[in-house]
This record gives sequence, C-alpha cells and structure tokens, in this order.
Amino acid sequence: MQNTTNQLGGPSGHKLTEVQRFWLQHYQAWQTSGKNQVAYAREHGLAVKSLYYWKKRLWQIGAIDAGLSSTPPVFQLKFRSSEKQNNLLIANE
Repeated sequence: MQNTTNQLGGPSGHKLTEVQRFWLQHYQAWQTSGKNQVAYAREHGLAVKSLYYWKKRLWQIGAIDAGLSSTPPVFQLKFRSSEKQNNLLIANE
C-alpha cells in the first residue's frame, strides 16, 4: 500500500495516509450500516480490535467526531400507568 496523503476536510487540516483513509471509509460505512462494530467487522473480514483501534485513532487525529454519529440515536421509553400509556423520547445530544 502506498503512503499517499489526502487533505482532511474541517478545521484540523490534517493529511490522511492511505491506511487512515481506508479505515475512515470503513468507519463511515459502519456508521451508516445500522450494525454494531462486531457485526460490521466480521461481515467485512476486518479484525474487530482493529476497527475499535482505528475508531479511536481517527478521533485522536480529528478525522471523526468524539464517537457520535452525525445522527444521534433516539431512545423511546414506555411507561405504563393505570389510566394510559405515556411515551418519552430522548435524543442523545
């Protein structure tokens, strides 16, 4: 694999190596897959530990946000009362 670089978008201005771009593409694909990291890694023949490592490493160099996807998950909690069922939606911000 060549060690070519690519300008990273955003304020950090870091250049990414080919290896970093490879893992960034997998990170982005995992984020949109709807699967957990283990399932995604296994499906794509990646070592689970490597996906965890590169998620942390890409965050450290500013290539990704601090572990949050662009669309925060929404949790729905259901409470039952004697009169009616109440729903509470909580967005993870």
